[in-house]
Amino acid sequence: MVGRLFDHVRSLDLDDTIFVVTADHGELFGEYGLLAHKLCLHDVIINVPLVVHGPTDVTDADDLVQHADLMRTFVEAAGGSTEQLQGVDLREEAREHAIAQRGGASFESLLKYNPDFDTDRYHEPMLNCLRTDEFKYQTSGERSELFALPDEETDVRNRHPETAAALGRRLDEWLETDGQPVDASREAEFTDAMERQLRDLGYVD
Repeated sequence: MVGRLFDHVRSLDLDDTIFVVTADHGELFGEYGLLAHKLCLHDVIINVPLVVHGPTDVTDADDLVQHADLMRTFVEAAGGSTEQLQGVDLREEAREHAIAQRGGASFESLLKYNPDFDTDRYHEPMLNCLRTDEFKYQTSGERSELFALPDEETDVRNRHPETAAALGRRLDEWLETDGQPVDASREAEFTDAMERQLRDLGYVD
């Protein structure tokens, strides 16, 4: 279907159209003994496909990119206002690190199915993660960890204390500004069409 849409738009000679194929997150299919995407921020979850085709030269293939960067880049390319957007303009800047967050997790249902599930490997409170090309630093209300990629199971803070401290400071700075959580007390209002779409996507019962 993506190919048919792509071919159709190209047949209309819309030279200013930018195509983006990506995903909001990955899924675990047994890695680390897990399914779905709720317990960790390993690369299998946060390193998603990204294909960009169009008139905007946005990045080298190996650069770190976040979805917020795409939004800022394309809105700026279209002449729109980006004052309230996070991210960098990929035509002008390279990203030094990527950030991911995961809400609090509940082990209750997992332990119901498997009382031997090793909860010590995962964080129950909200988890925040900063990833560079070489390292991934993650922290929650329980503890902090540093991984030397691609290994995401061995905490190497003791071997790289300066790196852990530097990435921790960078993440703290982001959390104090752009990383503040959305006010959960605010009630969202949805139209019937929005509720149907969210139900079709599995986000509401």
